[in-house]
Amino acid sequence: MSNKDTPKDDAKTRNIKNAQDRKDYSIAFYNATNSAIELVKVAHAIGEQLTPEIVKARIVEWREWFLDEHSKYRATVTDNIGATYNIGTAIEKMTATKSKEELQKVWLGLTQDERQDKEIHAKCMSLIHEYENIQRD
Repeated sequence: MSNKDTPKDDAKTRNIKNAQDRKDYSIAFYNATNSAIELVKVAHAIGEQLTPEIVKARIVEWREWFLDEHSKYRATVTDNIGATYNIGTAIEKMTATKSKEELQKVWLGLTQDERQDKEIHAKCMSLIHEYENIQRD
């Protein structure tokens, strides 16, 4: 039996990662909501006059702020934990290409982790679009 991962293993790994991401975002949503409620309770406790509409609006406002902070934290800290590649290096390799064919060779030379990275994948798609537009002109 081979040590290589099969496409079925890759799909299973992706499904596990996606489930972990959904769990992380669910936890972040509830934590953000609870934190927002606590802040609004403090505002009320110190004497702010809050109507039900203001309470709802403030909870949503603070919840969204906490979720934005969570997204920033994920992007700068947790998303890079365990990464065995450098996003900048992969993007530099792709950006140095002059054609769709060269880009394809660079893409195939990237690791599976690099190809699944959202930022690297987005840059690749952008370059493909750019090269296709050049070919049409």
